[in-house]
Amino acid sequence: WRLYSHLNGFAEWSDENRGDKLSARLNFRKSILIDVKEGEHSLLEPIKFDRFDIVLELNHELNENRSIEERLLDVKVESDLILADATFSLDTEEWKDWIDRMVMRKTLEGEYGAVSAEKLLTIGRCEILRSEPVSAFFGTTISASNGTKLSWLIDNNKIEARGTTDWLEFDDLIFNSVMLDISGQTDENWINIEALELLKMDEIFALDMNMDI
Repeated sequence: WRLYSHLNGFAEWSDENRGDKLSARLNFRKSILIDVKEGEHSLLEPIKFDRFDIVLELNHELNENRSIEERLLDVKVESDLILADATFSLDTEEWKDWIDRMVMRKTLEGEYGAVSAEKLLTIGRCEILRSEPVSAFFGTTISASNGTKLSWLIDNNKIEARGTTDWLEFDDLIFNSVMLDISGQTDENWINIEALELLKMDEIFALDMNMDI
């Protein structure tokens, strides 16, 4: 992909004696993303968007009693494609331990099933305002209705996520009124998917779908 845009921004940093704050902002205006393939003509239409703003900030209040390695970074996106507001931990060791236990299913040495104090890894929400450009950028044929929402909370012991959309389309399949609910702990995870109806080639294929994983 190649990006053409009007870009401006700023960054601010101060050391511990001056408040220990860090913030940065990038503003993209009248942007165009073009799919560039060497020696080939792209079949994808250029992706155009008028506004895409990204704000990064180390929240001084949340990080007051945290070491540099454990700090939380606030991320905010405002655009005509997507709105998002999230917080992420910069503690790489906690992320590694969480992936080992929750994803790779490893039992950490000396853990013996004990639950340590909760440490936030990430929390946030986002809303898709225009799904077609987002799908094209990630190279997927999945698209969702404008206004699709996702929220999540992950700490070192659990995960919670919820998503809703008026419709979800994949190739010739369309799911209407979809709800996704994910929750889990170190040893168990649950996924619940509900949909009012499933259409295939514009014909009703299933009604009142409810699936647990």
